[in-house]
Amino acid sequence: MTSALAGWLQLVLLVAALAACYVPVGNYMAHVVTTDKHWRVERRIYKLIGADPQADQRWSAYLRSMLAFSAVSVLFLYGIERLQHYLLLWAGRGANGARTRRDPPQGHRQGGHRGAVRRDAHDGHQDRHDHR
Repeated sequence: MTSALAGWLQLVLLVAALAACYVPVGNYMAHVVTTDKHWRVERRIYKLIGADPQADQRWSAYLRSMLAFSAVSVLFLYGIERLQHYLLLWAGRGANGARTRRDPPQGHRQGGHRGAVRRDAHDGHQDRHDHR
């Protein structure tokens, strides 16, 4: 099977799956949004955060919620960036910590001094590099 045929087959299967699911999923979503009944988990969360599920939300409360969510999201992403070298799958390493082809060889120094001459491992030619 060619890659073009596989792509078209994938597109056809996606459209068929969406056509088969849009009515039942749409009915379920309409029921969830329009019902007044709350699940037990929802009621506990509302009680925990002190929210009234029947009251309308004012613009000022929405603004505070949006800014708080954005601040928490930024802090979370900053934390991921700061702790990235401790996380799994960083720098092209697999879940078991094995190196991949993209990692530099052990002992390889990045950069070098200006005008460094080095041998390329792939072809053995000397290249002169000006690092500016």
